[in-house]
Amino acid sequence: MDERKIYDKMESDTKEQFRSWKESRNGDLKNNYVTFLEMILRLRQICNHTQLLSLVEFLNQNNDDDKSVVFSQWTSFLDLIEIAFKDANVKFIRFDGKMLCNQREEAVNNFNNDPKIKVLLISLKCGSLGLNLTAANQCFLMDPWWNPSIEDQAIDRIYRIGQTRPVSVFRFFIENTIEDRVFKLQKKKRDLILQAFESNESPNIDEALQVLLGDS
Repeated sequence: MDERKIYDKMESDTKEQFRSWKESRNGDLKNNYVTFLEMILRLRQICNHTQLLSLVEFLNQNNDDDKSVVFSQWTSFLDLIEIAFKDANVKFIRFDGKMLCNQREEAVNNFNNDPKIKVLLISLKCGSLGLNLTAANQCFLMDPWWNPSIEDQAIDRIYRIGQTRPVSVFRFFIENTIEDRVFKLQKKKRDLILQAFESNESPNIDEALQVLLGDS
């Protein structure tokens, strides 16, 4: 089976389970919510391979003075990107939460000052910290995050005082998938995302799942 068929089959199964849950509403709402959130995360990860191929192809077309920051919410996806970059001979450096403080400082310094290093791989949550990445003029968001403010904070690391070049921001998502619908939710239902995925309150969780599964 190709990736599209695998995705469609898993999405169909998830939708069916969600419909059954909506009809019965048996058990605790929050427990069901956690289960469906895990299923949605698995759906999102199926999209990673196609996004990775597109990223490498794009970077290979860059100019010599371009520098890029690549954000992903999953360090496991950063691992895959790292392998692809090595195969494609893309010069990069990595920054994530597993690194010691001095290692993080060294990574940022090398990215900002070494012209041979073209890409910084960084986890989205680390990227929302107070970093200065103004050496970059490109930002790639590999997977839209439920809370768009985390993305905004990450992008701001490149737009900080000292930036002298125009900055381009690229978001990767595949049409007619969970990725596409998360992106639409970011634009249309920010309040719903914050309520459903960050608060401890239960109202509208089923509505959020409906939108994400394409049933709205």
